[in-house]
Amino acid sequence: MAPASSNGDAVKGYRLYIDDGEGGDYTLVYDGSKAFPNVYTFTIKEQIVCGTVYNVKVTAVNYAGESAPTLQRMRVGKPSSVPLYLKWT
Repeated sequence: MAPASSNGDAVKGYRLYIDDGEGGDYTLVYDGSKAFPNVYTFTIKEQIVCGTVYNVKVTAVNYAGESAPTLQRMRVGKPSSVPLYLKWT
């Protein structure tokens, strides 16, 4: 996943957005383009309700700008000791 026009520049980081669980607006919950760009795991701890289906999108960022988002739906279940990994292909 990379911006459509990279101008030869590498990805500087990723941004993670999540909706409100009702198909509403997305909120930026992680911006890896500013600090810690090599963090590939992130835990969302606030405003998450068990049993709710959330729409999540991830974008890549470089000096050319932000890529088109990749979209994923996830259902939040009971907390577990096993991490939840989202994979985009």
